[in-house]
Amino acid sequence: MDEFGEYYGRSYTLRFGSWNEAVSAAGLEPREPIDSDFLDEPESCPLCKRNEPELDFHHWRYGDEKQGCYLCRNCHDSIHEDEAQPSVNSDWLIKAVENLVNDHLEYHGDLDTHEILSRYNVTSPNLVEYAIQQIESEDDQYD
Repeated sequence: MDEFGEYYGRSYTLRFGSWNEAVSAAGLEPREPIDSDFLDEPESCPLCKRNEPELDFHHWRYGDEKQGCYLCRNCHDSIHEDEAQPSVNSDWLIKAVENLVNDHLEYHGDLDTHEILSRYNVTSPNLVEYAIQQIESEDDQYD
């Protein structure tokens, strides 16, 4: 929203009280938030499939409506490489999803939007589709 929308995402939150309220006001159905306290921790990392004794909860969204998934520390750190850190970049989420999609392609060999959304509980199909377009356009440059 911040990169391609007419207004920054924060503008909608300020005007409507929350992102979900803005989505509802637009006549759309917001995604259900997932509380990590009620999200079962998988036995292995959904990205690299390594069995780890303890996985870290990776946040796509913070605050009252936190959303994310469990990942091993290596995958968590890989997703936050470069500019994909909230403390470093206001567009961290875009960069983090791009890193996730790249890593998913490496480990699983596909770029299926629905698979990525459900496997990693990503907040927006548009972010995943944008990351896929970035990867495909890079591939086209090298062909």
